[in-house]
Amino acid sequence: MINEIISNYKILSNIGSGGMGMVYLAQHTTLERYAAVKVLNPEYSGNKFFKDRFLNEATTLAKLNHPNIVVLYDFVESDGKLSHNYGIC
Repeated sequence: MINEIISNYKILSNIGSGGMGMVYLAQHTTLERYAAVKVLNPEYSGNKFFKDRFLNEATTLAKLNHPNIVVLYDFVESDGKLSHNYGIC
């Protein structure tokens, strides 16, 4: 995934992984701001349960507003890949 572009974000490096996906450091290709991009693992991309769970995670996070919770910028489905794009400092 390194150097791939998802929506307007170029993937720069791997930050970590979780139960459903990988998290990458990315940079917006035009605005040059950094973001964390969480991508659903490819083995789950065809599974409706995991796709719905990933979308639910994004919609729940989008409703939250607190200084200790990361801001959700976007939810993207591109080339069969689902991703959340989060703001980072």
